[in-house]
Amino acid sequence: MIKVKKEEITFERFYPFIFGFVIALIVTVFFSYVEFYLIIKPLYSPILAVLAIFVGFLFTGLSVLSASKDLKVMKDLSRLNMLRYVREYFSVAFITSLLLIFIALLGIVIRSPDSVFFKNIIAAVFIVIFAVLILSLHRLYLILSRIILTG
Repeated sequence: MIKVKKEEITFERFYPFIFGFVIALIVTVFFSYVEFYLIIKPLYSPILAVLAIFVGFLFTGLSVLSASKDLKVMKDLSRLNMLRYVREYFSVAFITSLLLIFIALLGIVIRSPDSVFFKNIIAAVFIVIFAVLILSLHRLYLILSRIILTG
């Protein structure tokens, strides 16, 4: 049987956002003395390709969940009203993936040399959302592996 403490749920729900902003702040401050976007811009295209893999991972996770709804662990999650958190975690990962795609495309399209400040802002927001996405995917990985190993 699954036993979950309220503190664990609270931490699990918010750690991608908290640590994502901390990581992004550290990276942004570290590169604040250079034109930050020049470092990030070459990464936009490869990260778009990697995002396709992340989205595939999310769909695979959803299919694993839907296929395992008869397992004892899934019944326990449903009984404890924990499936709503799992849905929320998938939603956060999808939304951050879409935001990251949009910001990466925006970073690729902006060509004006006069918009250095705007490009640096886009790069900083990109780092924040990327960090949140990676931590959200890590959270989903832990949950899905727990479900598969327990089921």
